[in-house]
Amino acid sequence: MRERLTADGAEKMPGGKDAGPYERLAVRSRLGGPNGERAELSIAVSSQDGEMRGINFWDLDKTLLLAEPIHAKAVDQIFPAFAESRESRDELHKVYFNGFALGNSFREWDRMWRIYGEGQNQYKDVRVYETEFMGNDNPKQKLIDEPGHGEGYHERANEILQRYGRIAYDVMRKEYEKDPEEFQKGFLKPEMLQLLIEKSRLGQASVYMTANQKDFARGLVAFSGLYKYGLALATDETMAGGGKEVAIRNLIKELGDMGLRVNKKRAAAIGDSIKGDVGSGAREELGSGVLVVEATDDPNAIMARAKGNNPDGEQLRAIFEQTNVEAIPTEEVGKSKHGVYRFGKRSSQAEQE
Repeated sequence: MRERLTADGAEKMPGGKDAGPYERLAVRSRLGGPNGERAELSIAVSSQDGEMRGINFWDLDKTLLLAEPIHAKAVDQIFPAFAESRESRDELHKVYFNGFALGNSFREWDRMWRIYGEGQNQYKDVRVYETEFMGNDNPKQKLIDEPGHGEGYHERANEILQRYGRIAYDVMRKEYEKDPEEFQKGFLKPEMLQLLIEKSRLGQASVYMTANQKDFARGLVAFSGLYKYGLALATDETMAGGGKEVAIRNLIKELGDMGLRVNKKRAAAIGDSIKGDVGSGAREELGSGVLVVEATDDPNAIMARAKGNNPDGEQLRAIFEQTNVEAIPTEEVGKSKHGVYRFGKRSSQAEQE
């Protein structure tokens, strides 16, 4: 099931015309598997303009991967005093996961330190943190996103991030080595993996972006098996100075270094955050965005927020105006009698039929 989202309910046509015919290029991925192996992918390039048929900028956490158990075990080791009981651990995890919407881990760990290192509990509400520290016109955001300021906010967050990345990688590696096949079954979202594979079969390119430390992020891609379908990866270190909009820019440059040209109108940002993932794609003028949500009611709630006369509503309306947005409620994605997930008439599977 897929549903188009607009602030006013009006239909909006997807950006980017088909530019076939296409020729296929064999491209060696820059991503490695558990033993350093690299995939060779078949990428469709237009014979008309020399640009790729399609490029998908995938978020990892909560979009393709279910990595919360790994994150939970790692964050317990960062703040052990707040993980001594079941109740305190549950709250610690909830607060941490709510910070995934902030766009990068420098902001996440700056917020977590202020809460659990300094006792500033008002920042448990992510919106309070966003209001005080974020926004393109807010000078405090640069203090967190970029190094070299006297306050040292970025450096403090990065120190925690690097320590966290080492812990999380080790947790993940040990889980993978117990039973690689079972690990991947529980780690991947199967319906979204199928969509990724379908897009790959069409010759569309895929790259990954994640607000995680680089070593941990590379492990996420390697141990999950996602290295088989993607060409490149952007991590927190790649997007220093901003959020996923910086990651998209850097990934486009990396694809160019591989001899692949991106047509932004034939590009999509795919993720579970309307502002952090789809919104970053909109700000970088990508033609499409795909929002991955759990329940059917979630898109309705987002469209209701977009009608609000407040900064949140204004930001959402800007996203809908800048890019074509679709939502996939994963709870509503059905299966055929052959066990194939069906995404509806607008899905890549339908394009093949």
